[in-house]
Amino acid sequence: MGEFSVEITGLDKALNRIKRYANVTPEKVKKAMILTGYAIEAAAKKGAPVDTGNLAASISTSWSGDGPDQGKEGVGTPPTAPGEESVVVGSNVEYAKYQEFGFHGEIKVKAHTRGGSGVKAHTRKVNYAGKPYLYPAFQKKKGMLIKKLDKAVELEKT
Repeated sequence: MGEFSVEITGLDKALNRIKRYANVTPEKVKKAMILTGYAIEAAAKKGAPVDTGNLAASISTSWSGDGPDQGKEGVGTPPTAPGEESVVVGSNVEYAKYQEFGFHGEIKVKAHTRGGSGVKAHTRKVNYAGKPYLYPAFQKKKGMLIKKLDKAVELEKT
């Protein structure tokens, strides 16, 4: 029978890199995540569609869902399990998700007054494409986290 062998190169280098990251404290990781979250928040506010300014003003950053908007549905609602930590950037205004993702379908319009005349309740077809602001902000700033973690690792080496 013939021999068969496999040689793995670079494993020592990969293990050393993993060991370097093991020296980074949870506090440094948290700080890097929060600073990245604030950068994403600022970019999202800058890119948010503006009518009244309410959407941009409502965009906030929280750590592990610990902010004042915990439990409120909106863009950026955390999909975390118990014990997981995360930074959440999002908005709790009811129309935030429609601005980000758009909306296609029918909505129910309540009876109301327009120009002094009564309007009966009815349904209206809506085809709104949306104006993304949060995902583009994330795409623009996501590399910041890796850079901050790499910097923390470099500080650990010195």
